[in-house]
Amino acid sequence: MKAIDGRLKINQSYTIIKSIYAGKYDGGIPSMCCDNCDKPISNIAVVEGSNDKKHYHIGLDCASALTGITPSEIAQTKKELAKKAKFLKWIALELVSFIVMDGTAYLYDKELDRPEYSESNLRHWASWRCNFEIFGDYLPSGKRYEVDSTSEKSYEYSDGTYEVYTLKKLV
Repeated sequence: MKAIDGRLKINQSYTIIKSIYAGKYDGGIPSMCCDNCDKPISNIAVVEGSNDKKHYHIGLDCASALTGITPSEIAQTKKELAKKAKFLKWIALELVSFIVMDGTAYLYDKELDRPEYSESNLRHWASWRCNFEIFGDYLPSGKRYEVDSTSEKSYEYSDGTYEVYTLKKLV
C-alpha cells in the first residue's frame, strides 16, 4: 500500500524530524524532489519511518496524507517554514553586515563603520539575532554575496573584541 499514489508505504507511521526551506530566497529553484511523489518541493518535511527508521524528504501535501502525522504538526511545520522564508528573504534583500559575539551572529541592514558604537547598542540595533553556526547554514556561499575581506574590522569592548563583517553583494 502506498500513500497518495506515492512511494512511501502506509503500513508504517511517520514522524516529522525537521523542516527545510529551499524556495526562491534560497537559490531560486526548488533543489529537491519529494521522495514520495517526485514533484519539486520548496517546503520540505524530513520524516522518519517507524519501521525502517529511514529519513525521507517530502512535501507538506504528502506529509499530511501519511499515518502518524497530525494536522497540528503540519501547521507547526508551516509556521517554521514561513519564519525560515522570511529570514532568508531578509538576508537576500537587506543584510549588509554582521557581528559575531559569543557565538551569536547579530545581523544588520546597515554598515557598522564607527567604533564608538557601544556593545549594548550593537546588540539592540540588530535586525536579527541567531546562533552563528545556524546563520552560516543560511549563507549559501557565493550565491548572492560574500564577506568583503577588505572591510573586516575589530573593535575592543570592555568584555572582549568583536569582529565586524560587511557583505559585498554579487551581481
